[in-house]
Amino acid sequence: MTTLTVAELRAAWESMRIRYAFRHWPSDYDAVMADPVACRLVRLEATGRRKRRTGADPPLTTGRTSRWPPARAAPPGVDFKSRAAGEHGDE
Repeated sequence: MTTLTVAELRAAWESMRIRYAFRHWPSDYDAVMADPVACRLVRLEATGRRKRRTGADPPLTTGRTSRWPPARAAPPGVDFKSRAAGEHGDE
């Protein structure tokens, strides 16, 4: 788990307390951090802010292949629209 600084936690708490969803939170930082659920939410916000600040995680390149086979190209010289209309090119 990443170690967050007090400054990062305070910045996350400040950004959260101005939101409408957190309007009923205590206005004291120590009171919020004493509540285990609120403390965890502040830590999650700080972690998200850190990731946004330092850049997103690198894209996953696992090299997995597609579960579906690649689409096959139509054989040369076959006009499927004409065939569907009932026209045959061999006549």
